[in-house]
Amino acid sequence: MEKFDYLKELLDSHIVADGKKFDSINETLKFIKENHLMHIEKSMNSIENSHIKLETNTDWLLKFFWIIAGSSIGALVTSVFNLIQH
Repeated sequence: MEKFDYLKELLDSHIVADGKKFDSINETLKFIKENHLMHIEKSMNSIENSHIKLETNTDWLLKFFWIIAGSSIGALVTSVFNLIQH
């Protein structure tokens, strides 16, 4: 019986130690969920906002491209008409 009692005490001590480890892990996960996830969400929002600003800042480039492309096509059509007339 002495050996059985020793094994029972050893098992109980391991169960208590494992319970403390699991509690520690749960506390750490709760801390991460409450504190760090908010910071990550804020960072993601700031990245999205900067991406939106970048998209809106390049609108002028797209307009400039279409003006240049339109004038180039107009010049090409004009030169073709001039070649046909002569």
